[in-house]
Amino acid sequence: MATTAACFHLLVAPQRAVIYDEDPSEPQGKQYVGQAVWRTEKVEGRNGTTDIAIRAEIDIPDRNFKATLIIRRAKTALSMFSHIVEMTFQLSTGGGVSNVPGVIMKSDEQARGTPLAGLAIKVTDNFLLMSLSNVDADRSRNLQLLKERSWFDISLLYANQRRANIALEKGASGERAFADAFGVWQQ
Repeated sequence: MATTAACFHLLVAPQRAVIYDEDPSEPQGKQYVGQAVWRTEKVEGRNGTTDIAIRAEIDIPDRNFKATLIIRRAKTALSMFSHIVEMTFQLSTGGGVSNVPGVIMKSDEQARGTPLAGLAIKVTDNFLLMSLSNVDADRSRNLQLLKERSWFDISLLYANQRRANIALEKGASGERAFADAFGVWQQ
């Protein structure tokens, strides 16, 4: 159990985060660079149990944009979903995030990626959940993508109907958080 407890620590090395905002006046859109800080954390489950989750704190200062991404497993064996991705957004322009059309995993920032199989729903303004499919083939592919790909590409639709993409690098701290979480989840 000592190794399990050791994985619940702050991994403070920030990784690259970039938001690409659609802008009608600029065909390439506008790019804002910030950082993502990855870590693992304990989360409370049903019946007083605890589990591990992966957390990314995203900060894009020049865009006045902050977001939190939390990935946790769905612990019931009969669940239709293998994992839940919670997305919370704080932004000053665009009227908030109304939809996340997809999450794509990529080998690098500019590569074409592969979408995670799942369904995103808006819970409240600026809080969305994506449930990852628990169908055998989908679950296997999703888990492989989460473990092996180095970048997340999250598509956003703002309330004002403009679009954006957030590219998040896992980097060393993200890779460590994912390795720690998957180590516990596979026990």
